[in-house]
Amino acid sequence: AIPDAWCNRSWSLILPGRWEAAREGGAKAQALDPANKAWSFNLGHAGLLQGKRERTQHWYRRALPLIPDQESLHVGPRADLDLFIGRGWQVEAAREARDRFLRGWGQ
Repeated sequence: AIPDAWCNRSWSLILPGRWEAAREGGAKAQALDPANKAWSFNLGHAGLLQGKRERTQHWYRRALPLIPDQESLHVGPRADLDLFIGRGWQVEAAREARDRFLRGWGQ
């Protein structure tokens, strides 16, 4: 579907470091299907990687309750944040976000 295409485009722009363009794609996907967690994560990731904490926290808070189970937490946002840490991208902020997800999931 069209929102999925925008979400995939957003993620494909995050990986090479095109974070503003990734945010734009995530915003288009989110506008088409606001209840999907994937675009909320991508919007949060784009904000995190740009150093925009308030934007990041808004999208991550929105996405956290949409995580259905612990496996989805680990293969989704935790894996993404571990990737960012491994690449040296906003390491401190990514660690904080990862820890917040791990503490906050299921509450």
